[in-house]
Amino acid sequence: MDRTTAMPRRATRGKLLWGGVLGGGLAWAGQLVVGYGIEEIACSSGSAGSDIFGISVPTLIYVLSAAAAAATIAAMAVCMLAIRAARGSSNYRDERIVFMGVTGLAANLLFLAIIGFVAIAPVYLGSCR
Repeated sequence: MDRTTAMPRRATRGKLLWGGVLGGGLAWAGQLVVGYGIEEIACSSGSAGSDIFGISVPTLIYVLSAAAAAATIAAMAVCMLAIRAARGSSNYRDERIVFMGVTGLAANLLFLAIIGFVAIAPVYLGSCR
């Protein structure tokens, strides 16, 4: 492999690993912002009811939560693959990859739990109160 193709591959792997580390947090932030917007649209005084395009707000929150959870699980998979690929190496760059992978895995596990808690909120909390 020549040097011209080696650099973009390394850069792509680095960006993919950063996506794995930050993926769960970004998915949760998206769920939080979009979910708030859904609630505001449905519960505004100009709305006819608590439906948006004929779909109930809890259903939209469940779909949004499922998408955020899927993105977080994909980020966890990226972190696990990075750990597996770099484990056992004595190269300091590979040690950094393992550290980032473990950190991303732990953070994404936390964000997956938070996404799950947000997903069950419509069961206990009525919308538009």
